[in-house]
Amino acid sequence: MEKGLMIVVADQPMTHAVFSAGEQNSITLALTEFMLDLGAAMARDDYETRHKRQAQGIAKAKAEGKYRGRRMNESLHQDSRE
Repeated sequence: MEKGLMIVVADQPMTHAVFSAGEQNSITLALTEFMLDLGAAMARDDYETRHKRQAQGIAKAKAEGKYRGRRMNESLHQDSRE
């Protein structure tokens, strides 16, 4: 017996087939899996792009002498010293 996780996306009607009483066909399952894989790949690509752009911005600010880094959390620093 195969156990699996079924994901339903509100604005993707193709994923609503999980609610139907009948057996899901292999094409629907394959397309749904493809859509989820594509979404995950796009999310990862977006994350990597934002990370790269952030690093470029920090490097530029450092080169211009404008980058100061993250400000210290005074209350957290004080709590850890006590």
